[in-house]
Amino acid sequence: MILGAAIVLRVVAGIVANYPGYLPTPDFHTDFLAGREETFDEGGYRTAFVAHILAGPPTLLLGLLLAVPALRQRAPLWHALLGRVVVALALLVVAPSGLVMARHPLPSLPVPEQAVAGLGFATLAFLTGVTAALGFLAARRRRLAEHERWMMRLLALLVSVVVLRVIGGAASLLIPNAPWSYAASAWASWLLPLVAVEAWHRASQRKTITEDQTTPEACRPPA
Repeated sequence: MILGAAIVLRVVAGIVANYPGYLPTPDFHTDFLAGREETFDEGGYRTAFVAHILAGPPTLLLGLLLAVPALRQRAPLWHALLGRVVVALALLVVAPSGLVMARHPLPSLPVPEQAVAGLGFATLAFLTGVTAALGFLAARRRRLAEHERWMMRLLALLVSVVVLRVIGGAASLLIPNAPWSYAASAWASWLLPLVAVEAWHRASQRKTITEDQTTPEACRPPA
């Protein structure tokens, strides 16, 4: 967990450190903006990009903070307040801006790879909005276990920005210039964390069932 948090903080710090190259005037020599001169002002991409890079890091960091059990237990009001902020940012800013940006994933790619990568990022943006909304609704209905599951899924989707950079860095070292690597990363960056969360949920459920079955009747708490 400590290693994972350190990687997330390192990636987020790198994104924030590049802000002078993004704002107020974009520098198209900056890594992410390289080659995007022709498409940067098409279809609201500029506005979506600015909204995404400003809302993404705080949404991810707050999501990680809300996953800490001590905050839920010791400061439930703060947990609820910060949770509303995360849901609002994810649902109203991160997801819509991600959908707009998915139309132009990487202009230098061949058209087929752009289509596959764009679909991967668009699916990520759509699921981000859906999980945020369902997590909020579960909390409003006091279905806390369901709420926790949806918010962990949301966090897995938000972490995709970190996984994408880790995969990209590894691919550039191990298989440089590999065809379809970016398109594959666009899908793997959120599928891998999401599968990991689902596997963790299933393992937790099996553990709970096993503990219930092995608990003697006399030791079980009253209903």
